[in-house]
Amino acid sequence: MTDLPKHSVLDRLKQIPVDMRAYVEKRLELVALETGEKIANIFAKTASTVATTLIALMALLFFLLAAGFFLGDLLDSYAMGFGVVALFLAVFALVVYLLAPEAIEDKVRERIAREFLNDNRSDSSGVDDSGDETGVSGAAGPNGAAVMADPTVSAPARHNDETVLVESPIAPTKSKTS
Repeated sequence: MTDLPKHSVLDRLKQIPVDMRAYVEKRLELVALETGEKIANIFAKTASTVATTLIALMALLFFLLAAGFFLGDLLDSYAMGFGVVALFLAVFALVVYLLAPEAIEDKVRERIAREFLNDNRSDSSGVDDSGDETGVSGAAGPNGAAVMADPTVSAPARHNDETVLVESPIAPTKSKTS
């Protein structure tokens, strides 16, 4: 065992709660920032989708008005022309209601889930800024000193959406033969 001054070890032990508190605070700040970014992205995508949908609905409305007037001219009655367009829309709505509500709900759920998963996957690619693929990175303590994870503990790594257990080269490992 190395001869370390007693006060140095005690000072380091006293610094651990301070470093842990700083780490937790920074981690909470990071989660808050990531959540804010995801919410902002969702609002931006929602605003874009709503604007596009409104423009498409306006185009559909004018198309249906034109069809009603056109059929009204052909039938010599605007009421009959708009009645045919309304009947077509009612039949279309009934078919969609009876045949595809689950498919529409599933598609909406799938799209929402995909949006959240794409945000998460881009945030946790498994490669941190240092280029280490273990998924574990060091953090800076309040005094700027590096706070590293315990090198004897296995760390999860992500490769192509799979979690793989990576053993530390420092930790003694027992290999099991099957």
